[in-house]
Amino acid sequence: IEKNISDRHLLQKGKSFIQSNNWNKACDLFARAINERKIKDPRFQLYNTWAIYNRDSRSNPNIRNETDVSFRKAIEELPDLPDAFLLYGKFLRRQEQYAKAKQNFERVLELDQHNVDALRELRLITQRIKTTGEVTVTQTTKSPKEKETKTEKKGLFGSIFGKKNN
Repeated sequence: IEKNISDRHLLQKGKSFIQSNNWNKACDLFARAINERKIKDPRFQLYNTWAIYNRDSRSNPNIRNETDVSFRKAIEELPDLPDAFLLYGKFLRRQEQYAKAKQNFERVLELDQHNVDALRELRLITQRIKTTGEVTVTQTTKSPKEKETKTEKKGLFGSIFGKKNN
């Protein structure tokens, strides 16, 4: 029981380093936990992947492929952990893979409907898609026939300003 408490404490400490963007300390803590303490909990690898990516993304061009593989593995091992999808979505957003990122943020909300980070990220993705014109899997486009159909204005102002049929 003491080891579990200690492991949870380490995990929380590492997550706090990540939240404060202290990537070096987060990487050191997770590396020691995984390599020296032999902690097998896949959450340590997940957060370590995110910390390493953020620390090394500018200096290591191959980090993107390694990170993608690590996140996919983490999602396989932790299919019910919202943070796995959240961090992978953030990674995909940074790679400008907005449709895939959006799917991951939507999955976070399926698991945790009140996840503020996922809601914020979805808002950012939606804005980005609108400005870049990227069409996602969930967006639908109107057929030419539907575009031609105009809705009739109703109500007091609709009857005053609406188009009259002759």
